[in-house]
Amino acid sequence: MNPKHSRTIEAAAISDPSRIGILGAGQIVSNVHLPVLKNLPNVEVAYIADIDAARGSRLARFADVPFVRLDLEDARLFTVDVLLLAIPWGARAPIYEKTRALGASQPGLYVEKPFARDLNEHQAILGDHAKASVAAGMQRRWLGSVQCARAMVRDELFGSLESINVQFGGLGRILSGDRYSSNVELAGGGILLEMGVHYIDAALLILGAESINLLRKNTVSDGGFDLHTEATLGITMGNGAFAEMEIEISNLKSLQNGITLVFEKATVRFDLNGETELAVKTHSGMKYAINANQQWGPNLPLALFAQQWTRYLEAKASGIANDANAETSILTTRVLEALHA
Repeated sequence: MNPKHSRTIEAAAISDPSRIGILGAGQIVSNVHLPVLKNLPNVEVAYIADIDAARGSRLARFADVPFVRLDLEDARLFTVDVLLLAIPWGARAPIYEKTRALGASQPGLYVEKPFARDLNEHQAILGDHAKASVAAGMQRRWLGSVQCARAMVRDELFGSLESINVQFGGLGRILSGDRYSSNVELAGGGILLEMGVHYIDAALLILGAESINLLRKNTVSDGGFDLHTEATLGITMGNGAFAEMEIEISNLKSLQNGITLVFEKATVRFDLNGETELAVKTHSGMKYAINANQQWGPNLPLALFAQQWTRYLEAKASGIANDANAETSILTTRVLEALHA
């Protein structure tokens, strides 16, 4: 097992200049996207746009970039290479419609999660974009721990994989303080779309999943918000092997957040919170840790987002899709659709 298939941000380079238009001036932009984009080579933040002029202009002044009112009739919004959609899920449809109307001149899209609730929506967002020009905000794919676990499965370090368990949540856990988070029409859903999707997406990537089959589910929702999801999926992996995935995402009970891989010879567990260690317990009782350090991939938020942006812009420039692209997260959306059905 070795990290030869992973890349760190230091190893990546953006060769073609890119102008990025930012739609939304919330915390995810101010805390992560903006500082990352301001420090990537050959990247220019063309503007920040928001319907809240006071908030948007304040952030724009702080970052020394132009502020533009989020008015779809303003052509300046679309004369960029990439649009970062960091506005609520339920407010994006007019943006997609406007960009589709631009045809061949439409900018690329980097869409924050939740990306889509079902396959029809996912495919509609991709539209007639080139496969490499649309990104989904699934940056936890690049975590060193995820890349290390992916290699464990691929190389059968502990024998073949038998099952995988995904847990995230906590009793009464509230994930977002955004003003739209209590409006299901804007937010799109609850804990499953807000954070559980990262764990599901990472698990599918680790497995090299090719297809899924929903075997059972038990869900609790209130007013359109998912509060509790338990499910078992049958996963067919790229090598033709089969494994079951147990999922539990909940606001209604305390859970041990993380991903657990059960192999023939050992059980491996880790979380997606930036820790570098994967806890290993062999079936003979030995316990130790594997350190997925920077050699495997970034672990801190700014480095993760920098990796995601860099790899996306590389894909867009080359026309060759990679793990930053929404084209590669279709199976994640297929799982969400099955869980919401």
